[in-house]
Amino acid sequence: MGVPRYTPVWVIAVAAILTGLILFEAVGPVYGIALFVVAIAGYFAIRHYRERHPPEPPGIRCLKCGQFLPATARNCDFCGSASWTYRN
Repeated sequence: MGVPRYTPVWVIAVAAILTGLILFEAVGPVYGIALFVVAIAGYFAIRHYRERHPPEPPGIRCLKCGQFLPATARNCDFCGSASWTYRN
């Protein structure tokens, strides 16, 4: 029996329940609910932001001068170098 490639749902559920119980015991129910609401609002705010501003795909750049190159480029038009890399 090997290690599963994904985390089973029941493990996530147990961790969430224990986290909620510890949170409510540590800060009280009012602050616990407030933190929960802020966390949910933050999650949806990040999703909304990512829908409007998706991350850029990695582009191809020249190693010598840093110019962006088209995907089909064989060499850099600016400096003539044939060395390139993917931009992170």
